[in-house]
Amino acid sequence: MGSPVLLTRYLDRAGWLALLLTSAARACLVVLATLVLWSVLPVALGWYSTVTMSGSMTPRIEPGDVVLSEPLDADATLRRGCILLVRSPAQPGTLLVHRMVGRAPGDAIRTRGDANPEVDSDPVPRADVLGEAKLLVPYVGRPYVWWHSGHPLTPGAVGTAAVLVLLVLLSGWYRHDEPRPPGPWWRRGPGSRRRADAGLPSRVRTGLVPAARGALLLGGVSVLAVLVVRLTPVPLHVVAPTTAQAAWKGTTSNPTSALDAGYYSCSRAPKKHSSVLFWKLDETSGSVVNDSSGTGNHGVYYGGVTLGQSKACATDSGTAVRLDGSSGYAVSSTAYSGPTQFSLELWFKTTTTAGGKLIGFESALAGWGWSYDRQVWMHDDGTLSFGVGSTTVTTSSAYNDGAWHLVDATFSSTGGMHFYLDGAQVGSSANTVSQSFTGWWRIGYGGLSGWPGHPTSEFFGGTLDDVVVYDSPLTATEVAGHYAARS
Repeated sequence: MGSPVLLTRYLDRAGWLALLLTSAARACLVVLATLVLWSVLPVALGWYSTVTMSGSMTPRIEPGDVVLSEPLDADATLRRGCILLVRSPAQPGTLLVHRMVGRAPGDAIRTRGDANPEVDSDPVPRADVLGEAKLLVPYVGRPYVWWHSGHPLTPGAVGTAAVLVLLVLLSGWYRHDEPRPPGPWWRRGPGSRRRADAGLPSRVRTGLVPAARGALLLGGVSVLAVLVVRLTPVPLHVVAPTTAQAAWKGTTSNPTSALDAGYYSCSRAPKKHSSVLFWKLDETSGSVVNDSSGTGNHGVYYGGVTLGQSKACATDSGTAVRLDGSSGYAVSSTAYSGPTQFSLELWFKTTTTAGGKLIGFESALAGWGWSYDRQVWMHDDGTLSFGVGSTTVTTSSAYNDGAWHLVDATFSSTGGMHFYLDGAQVGSSANTVSQSFTGWWRIGYGGLSGWPGHPTSEFFGGTLDDVVVYDSPLTATEVAGHYAARS
């Protein structure tokens, strides 16, 4: 007798357990139906609904996610860094959702998947830009991906179908009018009463849709919604890194093109490389310079420093720093043995005619050190020099015109010295010898005695932004890409 009673208790469709399971199942189905509806309702407003087929935009967009894109007018302004829906230039008849990373000749744009190491090999004509991605509905396109891949019976598909069937069954499990087993009230579950005269369960009519038919209706709506997603969205072919050669003509690396590096903001570009110091100079108060390299190489501001200035790159948020040219500078907190390979990078603008040191490596933590090397400074006439060891590379053009400029200086004991302004190489040297001493990186001030073209002032008067020291030399393509990230 014990076993039938126990089984009856657990299978009691009018009990508390049945109520909880049915409520949870219906809640899951409602969430699923809501996601599905969100993925198709904007289509009625003229938006594009597309299913992501591969992983070149991970982790932001995963395969099976539905991307909703707002249509763009032909004269709409395209912003670097936005995610666009375009006609694929490499696979006619398919669509592509990638991030805009730059512009190409003839009013075309360059795109790249966030997970791809290279820029897409073919530029996208402006006329093929359909919309800008605005909304993301996760997961609901997975059945389409499985079906479209030719493997509808994958474990994921079978498991998803099994869970959906289970949810539909559980959504109708609770029966308010189910005959109740005898027993104390706390075992009976909610919402029923027993007939006292016969000791038999009574049937309570709720006036609502019977649970079985309600579950069938809800399940039918869910399946129909899934079919709508299956049939409505245009397949979205994004290029994954592992299939780039098959899906595209091939990625290219063109040293003369600043767009191939694929950076779409100035502050993001340094994160693609290993750095020992990355000062965004975004501080608006205090004397601490925050380091974003991950090495904890913070710094300290000294003297005449004005925080909260406008940044060099419109694609970035944050601020820059203005140095007064007479007492303002900053020094790092970490001492290093003089590196034998490095890259220096920073944005600057100035109208000074007194010169000054922009960045350098010096043996003193503050003030003026006895040893100084690996440095970039400006002469009174606005030209710039890069010095390592006893060798100097100097520009022929002046850069004290009040505009923002990007300076990069690289060195290695095998590749020599390379000097870049605004993404283009302006000089080089075969020198592979640097001074050996322990020191600190600093910006805005430092010793220059003994170096050619000593300026009137060793303090730099101007605005600086996004100062980076890398632990290896950047390539010409990478430098060009960093400069292109500004536009």
